[in-house]
Amino acid sequence: MRTKITVSALLIAIIFSCSIAQGATDDIIAGMGKKLSRGFVNIFTGWLELPIQTIKGYKRGCPNDEDNKFLGTTCGFFKGIGHTIGRTAWGFVEFFGFWAANPEDNIGIGIPLDSNFTWEEGEGYNCLDPSFTEATLNPMGQKLTRGLRNGFFGFLELPGQITKGIENGANDFGIVKGVWFSLSRELYGIADVATVIFPSP
Repeated sequence: MRTKITVSALLIAIIFSCSIAQGATDDIIAGMGKKLSRGFVNIFTGWLELPIQTIKGYKRGCPNDEDNKFLGTTCGFFKGIGHTIGRTAWGFVEFFGFWAANPEDNIGIGIPLDSNFTWEEGEGYNCLDPSFTEATLNPMGQKLTRGLRNGFFGFLELPGQITKGIENGANDFGIVKGVWFSLSRELYGIADVATVIFPSP
């Protein structure tokens, strides 16, 4: 009960602290709502990745032999398993972590999902293009590195944001933002490490 009250108070403080600019508050609330709803949808539709990726694999065929539908279907099936786990896991991260500040971007960090939602066509990601190392191992390594860095050093956001708040004459805002960013980094750090081999947004 005490944890729920603390988290609720923190969220309210964040929202009202950001009311320095009304547009910023609206953007933050809209972003949280979008992440919450996308997480909810992905939790319950993530399993659809298995049949959808299997069908996509059949249509694409094998990367080296487009006419080989059997191998394409097999690859699609295994890709579907990875996408199912990745989408569902990130659905939980976004649903329960809707309050968290997002990383700046995910470009080059981990293997990407084909699309925002299961039923969208999106662009298929080739784990072998231009090579397995560049397309798969490097992005996984980047995701693991970011996850470990945020997991172990996310707490450093607190003194950093407090210092920025003091410099800008907004001490309270610096504290609230520091707590928010620290917890956000910790959350995404754990999520990155836990899902390092699975696709993510």
